[in-house]
Amino acid sequence: MILIWVSRYFLVNDPFEERIKIAQNSAELQSQEITNLQKRNQQLQEAAGRTEIQSYHVSEELRDAKVTVERLRNESASLQAENTFLKVRISLRESLVLDDIIWAQQAFEARLQEENKNLSKEKAQLKDLVGNIQAIQAELERSGESEKRRQETQIKHLEAQACVPY
Repeated sequence: MILIWVSRYFLVNDPFEERIKIAQNSAELQSQEITNLQKRNQQLQEAAGRTEIQSYHVSEELRDAKVTVERLRNESASLQAENTFLKVRISLRESLVLDDIIWAQQAFEARLQEENKNLSKEKAQLKDLVGNIQAIQAELERSGESEKRRQETQIKHLEAQACVPY
């Protein structure tokens, strides 16, 4: 488009004057373009600086986040290991408690069986003793009756002797 305008301009005016004007216009346009480019360059450098600062902050945050993630992974692994350890410990403790309960129950049952045997022996002994006492009592009763009959016979005999006149 500039070329078309320049061509028309040369056809109308003196070629040197026109060339000078065109060169001056071109120089002004280039100067304005340079100024605009310098402003744009300044804006881009400021934006690049801000982006670099933001990038630095983001990279710092990323580094901090990675450190935090690693720390949390380590804590998680540690807690999982501790949880597993506690589960094993609780299981072992429950097993030991269960073993203690079973042992106590078996010991209690053994004592009960021993006590039952002792009570059965004592019952048998008491039964024998009661049988002996009953036998002695029956013997005493028989012997008492026998003695009573003997004494009654003796009394009758003595009475009979006492009643017999001489």
